[in-house]
Parts: sequence; C-alpha cells; structure tokens
Amino acid sequence: MSSETITIGVFDSGIGGLSIASEIKRLLPDSPIVYFADSAYNPYGELPESQLITRCIRVVTTLIEKGCELIVVACNTATVNCIKVLRERFSVSFVGVELRP
Repeated sequence: MSSETITIGVFDSGIGGLSIASEIKRLLPDSPIVYFADSAYNPYGELPESQLITRCIRVVTTLIEKGCELIVVACNTATVNCIKVLRERFSVSFVGVELRP
C-alpha cells in the first residue's frame, strides 16, 4: 500500500455518517478526514430534488476548499439523487452510500 495520504471528506444531513467516517479512520489512520454534518438541512429526504442538488453542490464545494480529494456521500438520499450530478461537476472522486432493500 502506498504511503501517500489523501484528505477525505464525508458528509451527511446529520451525524449518521460519523460511523462511516470512524471506519474510514480505522482503515486509513494517516488520512485526514473532514466531516460535514449538514444538520441545518436535515433530513435531506424532505427537500425537493433541485434544492437537494444545490445543497450538495455547496457542501462538496466547501469540502474541496478544505482540501478534500475524495468525498464520501454518506447519505442514501443524497447518493441516489445527487451523486451523478456531483461526479459530472467536480473532478474529485466520490463514493456513495446506498441502502439496498
């Protein structure tokens, strides 16, 4: 494994993604993690899709400004509704979290 580290951004509409951030930290202890709990817009599932996309773009912009090179969308709603737009708009890598029935 490479000794290179990358800064990883993780966001969710609340604190639920903290467990994901914690596991990333356990697996990649040298990689800095920036966590964005977007509790002002919680829950994402109640937002119209256009507003959710706009909000996720703002969050990702903030994480990139903080040096994040990989962003984990730790929210099923944001992943399902926004990750395609985020991948098209930004040059960083994304990992989405999806719940399966």
